[in-house]
Amino acid sequence: RVWNGGTTHGTVLAVLLNLEDGSPNGGTVSLFKDGQRMCQPQKLPEGLTGKVLYPAVSFKSMTAHVHFGPQALAPLPFTCHMISDAANSHAMVAKDAAPEGKYEVVLPVGLPDEGT
Repeated sequence: RVWNGGTTHGTVLAVLLNLEDGSPNGGTVSLFKDGQRMCQPQKLPEGLTGKVLYPAVSFKSMTAHVHFGPQALAPLPFTCHMISDAANSHAMVAKDAAPEGKYEVVLPVGLPDEGT
């Protein structure tokens, strides 16, 4: 879905992935703006259920700050675990670093008028 809502400097957009079995909204993803729900929870596609999911951000003409800290930047109307506090059954721990102790991070960047 495409969202055409406005944002300003300091707006907090949050993506909530609910993997709690037995929860009325289990197996859904929800969007929040400054702590307020923007839409009803959306059911995860069957092809993604039970799979490892990776956080991703796609944006145009804005700057994004990605927060994986222990507390939400904008309070939600309920309590939930942040990604840094995910249950072992809901997370996949990366293997140990390479012998030299370094990981590789790949950041795809699209530049206007450069064929991207």
